[in-house]
Amino acid sequence: MIGAPPPMRNFLLSTVLIIVPVVVFAAGYAALTPATATPQAASAQAAQPLGDMSAFVAITTDVQKRASQNDLPNAQARITDLETAW
Repeated sequence: MIGAPPPMRNFLLSTVLIIVPVVVFAAGYAALTPATATPQAASAQAAQPLGDMSAFVAITTDVQKRASQNDLPNAQARITDLETAW
């Protein structure tokens, strides 16, 4: 490398200066990021129940009924009830 012509030496130096930081940062990223969750753990988290949603369903049904009857002020009031209950 010492006897290499200047263009070749510049190319090798540029290559090393690019590859070394990429390898160092990739290794650091791989070492510091947590492992991804296993599919069993992810499905167990998704399978948890949401709780009792019947109040929200009742309000939504009531809003749809009032909106279809063109009773928009009361439908808007029920939407406010939904936002408050949420």
